[in-house]
Amino acid sequence: VFTQDYFDAPPPPPRTQSAAPLPADAYARIDALASRRIAEGSNGSLFVGDKGMITTGTYGENTRLLPLEKMRGYEFPREFLTRSPGHYRDWIRSCKGGDPSCSNFNVAAPFTEWITLGVLALRFEGKLDWDSKNMRITNHEEANRYLRPSPRKGWSIS
Repeated sequence: VFTQDYFDAPPPPPRTQSAAPLPADAYARIDALASRRIAEGSNGSLFVGDKGMITTGTYGENTRLLPLEKMRGYEFPREFLTRSPGHYRDWIRSCKGGDPSCSNFNVAAPFTEWITLGVLALRFEGKLDWDSKNMRITNHEEANRYLRPSPRKGWSIS
Protein backbone atom coordinates (compact mmCIF):
# COMPACT_ATOMS: atom_id res chain seq x y z
CA VAL A 1 0.00 0.00 0.00
CA PHE A 2 1.32 3.39 -0.96
CA THR A 3 -0.05 6.53 0.65
CA GLN A 4 0.61 9.86 -0.99
CA ASP A 5 -0.09 13.27 0.49
CA TYR A 6 -0.01 15.77 -2.35
CA PHE A 7 0.57 19.44 -1.57
CA ASP A 8 0.58 22.08 -4.27
CA ALA A 9 2.41 24.65 -2.16
CA PRO A 10 3.19 25.25 1.51
CA PRO A 11 1.57 25.34 3.95
CA PRO A 12 -0.12 21.96 3.63
CA PRO A 13 -3.92 21.91 3.67
CA PRO A 14 -5.71 21.01 6.90
CA ARG A 15 -5.82 17.29 7.52
CA THR A 16 -9.14 15.46 7.36
CA GLN A 17 -10.11 12.47 9.45
CA SER A 18 -10.31 10.29 6.37
CA ALA A 19 -6.76 11.11 5.26
CA ALA A 20 -4.05 8.64 6.25
CA PRO A 21 -1.89 10.09 9.03
CA LEU A 22 1.74 10.99 8.45
CA PRO A 23 4.34 9.98 11.02
CA ALA A 24 3.73 11.95 14.24
CA ASP A 25 6.67 14.32 13.78
CA ALA A 26 6.40 14.74 9.98
CA TYR A 27 4.99 18.27 9.94
CA ALA A 28 7.48 19.45 12.57
CA ARG A 29 10.31 18.00 10.46
CA ILE A 30 8.96 19.63 7.31
CA ASP A 31 8.57 22.98 9.10
CA ALA A 32 12.14 22.75 10.38
CA LEU A 33 13.35 22.37 6.80
CA ALA A 34 11.14 25.12 5.38
CA SER A 35 13.69 27.84 6.08
CA ARG A 36 16.37 25.86 4.22
CA ARG A 37 16.59 25.22 0.51
CA ILE A 38 15.75 21.53 0.20
CA ALA A 39 15.83 21.18 -3.59
CA GLU A 40 17.36 23.11 -6.44
CA GLY A 41 14.83 25.59 -7.80
CA SER A 42 11.43 26.24 -6.33
CA ASN A 43 9.71 22.99 -7.31
CA GLY A 44 10.20 19.37 -6.47
CA SER A 45 9.09 16.52 -4.28
CA LEU A 46 9.58 15.72 -0.63
CA PHE A 47 9.03 12.15 0.54
CA VAL A 48 8.63 11.76 4.31
CA GLY A 49 9.34 8.38 5.88
CA ASP A 50 9.90 7.07 9.38
CA LYS A 51 13.72 7.07 8.93
CA GLY A 52 14.12 10.45 7.26
CA MET A 53 13.21 12.31 4.10
CA ILE A 54 14.18 12.35 0.43
CA THR A 55 13.90 15.43 -1.76
CA THR A 56 14.26 15.79 -5.52
CA GLY A 57 13.95 18.55 -8.07
CA THR A 58 10.97 18.73 -10.41
CA TYR A 59 12.29 16.04 -12.77
CA GLY A 60 13.80 13.74 -10.14
CA GLU A 61 17.22 15.39 -10.31
CA ASN A 62 19.39 16.45 -7.36
CA THR A 63 18.09 13.69 -5.10
CA ARG A 64 19.11 14.20 -1.48
CA LEU A 65 18.56 12.47 1.81
CA LEU A 66 17.45 14.70 4.67
CA PRO A 67 18.71 15.68 7.08
CA LEU A 68 21.73 16.37 4.86
CA GLU A 69 24.02 14.56 7.32
CA LYS A 70 22.56 11.32 5.92
CA MET A 71 24.22 12.13 2.57
CA ARG A 72 27.70 11.70 4.05
CA GLY A 73 29.07 8.40 2.82
CA TYR A 74 25.94 7.54 0.83
CA GLU A 75 26.63 5.96 -2.55
CA PHE A 76 23.95 6.34 -5.20
CA PRO A 77 23.08 3.22 -7.20
CA ARG A 78 24.72 3.01 -10.60
CA GLU A 79 22.75 4.64 -13.41
CA PHE A 80 21.02 2.08 -15.60
CA LEU A 81 18.88 4.33 -17.80
CA THR A 82 20.23 6.29 -20.74
CA ARG A 83 20.43 9.96 -19.83
CA SER A 84 18.81 12.51 -22.10
CA PRO A 85 21.11 14.81 -24.08
CA GLY A 86 18.15 17.24 -24.28
CA HIS A 87 14.58 16.90 -25.54
CA TYR A 88 15.31 17.42 -29.24
CA ARG A 89 18.46 15.30 -29.42
CA ASP A 90 16.77 12.61 -27.36
CA TRP A 91 13.83 12.45 -29.81
CA ILE A 92 16.11 12.40 -32.89
CA ARG A 93 18.31 9.68 -31.34
CA SER A 94 15.18 7.57 -30.79
CA CYS A 95 13.87 8.21 -34.34
CA LYS A 96 17.21 7.06 -35.75
CA GLY A 97 16.87 3.71 -33.99
CA GLY A 98 18.73 4.48 -30.77
CA ASP A 99 17.38 4.02 -27.27
CA PRO A 100 13.75 5.00 -26.71
CA SER A 101 13.36 8.64 -25.75
CA CYS A 102 13.47 9.30 -22.02
CA SER A 103 9.90 10.63 -22.13
CA ASN A 104 8.39 7.85 -24.21
CA PHE A 105 4.85 6.73 -23.45
CA ASN A 106 6.05 3.82 -21.31
CA VAL A 107 7.50 6.41 -18.93
CA ALA A 108 5.20 9.38 -19.50
CA ALA A 109 1.86 7.56 -19.18
CA PRO A 110 2.35 6.22 -15.61
CA PHE A 111 3.94 9.54 -14.59
CA THR A 112 0.94 11.46 -15.96
CA GLU A 113 -1.40 9.04 -14.18
CA TRP A 114 0.35 9.71 -10.87
CA ILE A 115 0.35 13.50 -11.33
CA THR A 116 -3.35 13.47 -12.29
CA LEU A 117 -4.14 11.65 -9.05
CA GLY A 118 -2.19 14.28 -7.13
CA VAL A 119 -4.20 17.05 -8.77
CA LEU A 120 -7.45 15.25 -7.91
CA ALA A 121 -6.24 14.87 -4.32
CA LEU A 122 -5.98 18.66 -4.14
CA ARG A 123 -9.56 19.05 -5.35
CA PHE A 124 -11.29 16.34 -3.27
CA GLU A 125 -10.80 15.77 0.44
CA GLY A 126 -10.31 12.32 1.83
CA LYS A 127 -9.02 9.08 0.46
CA LEU A 128 -9.26 8.30 -3.26
CA ASP A 129 -9.02 4.60 -4.12
CA TRP A 130 -7.38 4.20 -7.53
CA ASP A 131 -7.91 1.18 -9.80
CA SER A 132 -5.02 1.52 -12.27
CA LYS A 133 -6.13 -1.43 -14.40
CA ASN A 134 -9.50 0.21 -15.14
CA MET A 135 -8.19 3.80 -14.87
CA ARG A 136 -10.84 4.94 -12.42
CA ILE A 137 -11.37 5.99 -8.83
CA THR A 138 -13.54 3.37 -7.17
CA ASN A 139 -14.91 5.40 -4.27
CA HIS A 140 -15.62 8.87 -5.69
CA GLU A 141 -17.76 9.24 -8.82
CA GLU A 142 -17.44 13.02 -8.97
CA ALA A 143 -13.64 12.74 -9.09
CA ASN A 144 -13.95 10.28 -11.99
CA ARG A 145 -15.59 13.00 -14.08
CA TYR A 146 -12.25 14.84 -14.17
CA LEU A 147 -10.36 11.85 -15.56
CA ARG A 148 -12.01 11.88 -18.99
CA PRO A 149 -13.31 15.29 -19.93
CA SER A 150 -15.90 15.49 -22.68
CA PRO A 151 -14.36 16.69 -25.94
CA ARG A 152 -15.59 19.96 -27.40
CA LYS A 153 -18.20 19.80 -30.13
CA GLY A 154 -16.59 18.73 -33.40
CA TRP A 155 -13.62 17.02 -31.72
CA SER A 156 -15.13 13.70 -30.64
CA ILE A 157 -13.55 10.44 -31.76
CA SER A 158 -15.95 7.75 -32.96
